[in-house]
Amino acid sequence: MAQYNRKLRSRTLSHTCNSKAEDNQSDNDTNHRSTQMPNSKHGVNLLGIIAIAIAMIGGAIEIGNYYRPELLTSIFNPPKPSLPKSVTIPSPKSTPTPKPSPTESPKNPVAQIPSPSLSDPSISPAQIYRKLRPAVVLIYAGNGQGSGTIADRNGTIITNEHVVRGQTQVIVKSTWGKTYRGIVTAVNVAADLAVVNIQSDRILPCANFETRPVEIGQTVYALGNPLGMESTFTNGMVSRIEGNGDVIHTTALAPGSSGSPLLDERGNAIAINKANRRDLAISISTPAAAIAGLATPPKCP
Repeated sequence: MAQYNRKLRSRTLSHTCNSKAEDNQSDNDTNHRSTQMPNSKHGVNLLGIIAIAIAMIGGAIEIGNYYRPELLTSIFNPPKPSLPKSVTIPSPKSTPTPKPSPTESPKNPVAQIPSPSLSDPSISPAQIYRKLRPAVVLIYAGNGQGSGTIADRNGTIITNEHVVRGQTQVIVKSTWGKTYRGIVTAVNVAADLAVVNIQSDRILPCANFETRPVEIGQTVYALGNPLGMESTFTNGMVSRIEGNGDVIHTTALAPGSSGSPLLDERGNAIAINKANRRDLAISISTPAAAIAGLATPPKCP
């Protein structure tokens, strides 16, 4: 019995010791944890890093599902704007104009500007002078001188009777410098007109005589050789028509102008100048119509 009690006491003691030992061990573990608590931060940091890495991997996987390389390329490498190409407008092709055959005239002929003529109402005084100057000559008869007007290409010259009075031959000097021998072929004392003919080896310039009635108020010009001065040009206006047809005008005349032409605004010879009235500042001319009774009416084409 005593032996049994000793076994039971030893067993209880052993259990108690073991319990204490376990308690001591538990205290030791507790103390050991407590002593290692400061190092638990490293564990927390490691866990945080692992969690971040897992999150990043998950995010990468999620981003991979939406990854488009061309989008990133367009963001970081935007395309350069291309300059607009220059537009070239093609020139219209020219259609060659067909040349008309020799037997057919062009459908749209080009209008030609006509050159001034003596019948053109728009002819200027300067053109009248240039055109008529060669048709006015200088006549030497005896001791006097006057002017004459070439009336046709054959050398018929109209002048005043008082210029060649008493002469059958005269000397005619042209504006181109050549001198001719003139023959007096007809005279009209009443009209103060005479006809002189010359022979020339060239086609002579001439004035166109106009026999239509002269109008009061129209502009007139005189081109002659007053006082021996060759080719002077003056202008005036018709102020009166006499009963015998003589033309009264305000164009200035002087000795030496007798036999020169009185011209209208178209350059036609409408009369032959014969006298002036200095006291009245007027001049007197014989109308061209009076030449018809003296000689064949001159024609200057």
